[in-house]
Amino acid sequence: MLAVVLSLLSLVAAAAGSGCCTPTQWEGDMGLILGSVANGNTSFIEGTMRIHYDAQQKMIVTVQNINYNGLPIRQTIIEDFNKRVQYTVMGDGCSSKPLGAWLPNCIPDNATSAEVVYGLGSNSVQARAFEVNYGEFTVYFVVTADTCVPLAEDVNGKFDGADIMEVITFANIKAGISNTSVFNIPTNCPTVQFPVPGVPRARRASPFHGYL
Repeated sequence: MLAVVLSLLSLVAAAAGSGCCTPTQWEGDMGLILGSVANGNTSFIEGTMRIHYDAQQKMIVTVQNINYNGLPIRQTIIEDFNKRVQYTVMGDGCSSKPLGAWLPNCIPDNATSAEVVYGLGSNSVQARAFEVNYGEFTVYFVVTADTCVPLAEDVNGKFDGADIMEVITFANIKAGISNTSVFNIPTNCPTVQFPVPGVPRARRASPFHGYL
């Protein structure tokens, strides 16, 4: 239903207006559904993620509890953009790979936008919906009108050769980082010498750091 509502926003007369950036430090819960088709092979991912976002320290942590084609996966992704390294922690293991440059959680100024309301009467939130066309895929965002706190994100189109549709909802968003130790790199993670020359800027289909 959410994907349908967000997609319909593109049919509503809307104006191009200035975008916005999420708060510099925040954390909260994300609900995720992602379907993709590549070379005739389909995949389906669903689950929840806990995100810790710190633009000051340029670090992002997502604790993922997901099902990939029915297989349960629990892992923690630590993105350290100072060292340009992404760590994947699963059980007692840890792996790493290079990251591109830091990209803030910002909606571009050329996004098409419209005003929307979540809720009823006094129990409602003023929000803004945005549509951004990135060429092969389109992203729809909904954020609070006053503080740009994410409420929902919908990604659909083609990404890295696959046809995708990803729907994310956000809940329990709080400003700041309640426990900075969440950014600590486990001692068993490999020591690496990144950034590797030639690694491009990070490319994401989900600017608000969903699974893609």
